[in-house]
Amino acid sequence: MPLKLSGSKLFLLLAALSKEELEDLSRFLSMPLLNNGEALPALLNYCKTMHPRFPEELADKEKIHATLFPKEKFKEKRIRDLFSDLSLQVADYLAWRAFSSDEGMKKIYLIREYQNRGLAEYANKEGARRLLELKASPGRSALQQLQKFQIKDLLFEDNETEEEYLNEAQKHLDHFFILAKLRLSTLLFSRRRYISGAQDIRFLEEIKQMDANEGLPGLERLYLAILGLLSGEIDQDVYLEARQTFFTMAPALAFEDRRVLFQSLINYTLRVISEIDHSFVSESWDLYMKGLETGAVFSERGELSDTTFTNIVINGAAIGQFEKAEQFILDYEKKLPREIRGNAVALGRAYLSYNQHSYERVIEMLRDVKYSSVPYALRGRSLLLRTYFDQAMRDKWRFSPEFYSHLEAFFKYVQRNKDLADTKKLGYLNLLSFTRTLAQVAGKGKTQKGLAKIRDDISKAQQVIAKDWLLKRAKLIEER
Repeated sequence: MPLKLSGSKLFLLLAALSKEELEDLSRFLSMPLLNNGEALPALLNYCKTMHPRFPEELADKEKIHATLFPKEKFKEKRIRDLFSDLSLQVADYLAWRAFSSDEGMKKIYLIREYQNRGLAEYANKEGARRLLELKASPGRSALQQLQKFQIKDLLFEDNETEEEYLNEAQKHLDHFFILAKLRLSTLLFSRRRYISGAQDIRFLEEIKQMDANEGLPGLERLYLAILGLLSGEIDQDVYLEARQTFFTMAPALAFEDRRVLFQSLINYTLRVISEIDHSFVSESWDLYMKGLETGAVFSERGELSDTTFTNIVINGAAIGQFEKAEQFILDYEKKLPREIRGNAVALGRAYLSYNQHSYERVIEMLRDVKYSSVPYALRGRSLLLRTYFDQAMRDKWRFSPEFYSHLEAFFKYVQRNKDLADTKKLGYLNLLSFTRTLAQVAGKGKTQKGLAKIRDDISKAQQVIAKDWLLKRAKLIEER
């Protein structure tokens, strides 16, 4: 099989590294222990010249072979093997880098090595030191509880109070399980709009009962409160208390807890906007601004996801903060991953243009957007649908062929998408169905008797995307 370099695993791995990490990788490859010779470092140096885009004209196997082995005849297998070997080394580097930065896991492995080599005294001393560090560290996380369990589990046989050690190990394991289960449960409920099928979360009721009987620590209780907001009744008092508690605890939280809890608070505001109060978008905007200020919106690499980026712009546009939203784009577009930056910025500016009624500009910007995720695609297609509709409304209700073509294509996209949760799919299908009905009524040039019923149907629909927009358009048709 001919070797295809464009889009190879090696290039994808290297593209995910920063320039600083590439230099670190060079030092890693040169470690005498690895005995890599000269070919792999030379291949990496050549790849650096193409980073991060790796254009096809440079990613030519014969050109690479000639650069690395100028006096030798071209051998495709040699290049194939070098690419495979360097890919394995990059993977080892990523694992080594992660392990090197994880002091907790390094100490767990050190304690285990002491134990395996019969050095119980050193194992006990190292374990005691690590337990004191964990006790003194701010915050609380599932990983901390797991490490406490691992230390107790490793050391209990070498202690006179074996039963006490074993009981403490069990306690830490229980708290690890509770925190891990609550984080997973919160994540599932937070994403249930995008996940198909019912999600059965085992032991959740037992955890709630334990909190009622014994009272769980603060982080566990915050998870339970936010779980209630996502799965139960809308409760603004609980939300405001959870919001305050989160930002108080945020500096001491582990990254994963901070990420899940913040996104869950955001998703609660989206739920309120969708179900009962569109004006709550101002709260979503304020929450995002606080997230930017505290760093809660960023990934571990300091990046913004395209969904978060466009959410912030959407909120700013929706409440008329056009200048602040545009300034946000200018200030933070470089925080987007390079591969989706252009499209995310285009979609963000399309939302600003839509809310400023520049419909032709929206259409121009969205025609060639390549969507990086299902939620992103839904958002872009939905905006384009509303743009075509509002353009027709401005043009005395003359709906263009592009409107109907996009409407039908969007219908098919939603119906065929197997990754959408049933509730989310129904919400978009209702949006499309109601939009089609409103276009039919508006296109007849007169207000139909059934329009009142249409508005009533929209109001009563439990799952419908852009309900507020639909109701406003129905009212405009009625009042024209």
